[in-house]
Amino acid sequence: MTDRAETNEPEGAEVVEPETPVADDVETDVDEVDEPRDAADEQAEDDESTERVERRSDVVIVMAVFVVLFGYQLYAAVSNLIGLPEVYAAAGITDAVPWAILVANVAAPAVAFAAASAVARGRRLAARAGILLLGFGVSAQLSLLCEELARQAAIAAFSH
Repeated sequence: MTDRAETNEPEGAEVVEPETPVADDVETDVDEVDEPRDAADEQAEDDESTERVERRSDVVIVMAVFVVLFGYQLYAAVSNLIGLPEVYAAAGITDAVPWAILVANVAAPAVAFAAASAVARGRRLAARAGILLLGFGVSAQLSLLCEELARQAAIAAFSH
């Protein structure tokens, strides 16, 4: 037996130190060469590491929420289209029913949803939701405008 720490080496083997620079010196040289990194490279690495993968189910859920919201507006507009002529008839102003305004009120949610969906197509989830929310707001505002115009038409019909 031998008194060497490693038993795999032969007894007569000598340990030879390398004459090339030590690994720590080589790493320092490499670090100095890599130091002037481009800021765009660092930004690209940050973007890749923080980029979130969007699942198809997330997009479907967001779209389903906005379909329900726009559908409610459409339901309200159709109920106005059906019910408002009866109210005008009960008030005795059947000839003053603002049909163009009522039809525009029905078309507004569908057109706003179609436009917002077309603009939002292919965008990231947050941008898509924001655009659809904007379309929903525009549709709600148009709906309120149509209701006010119908009210003004009724007031004008009562004054004649």
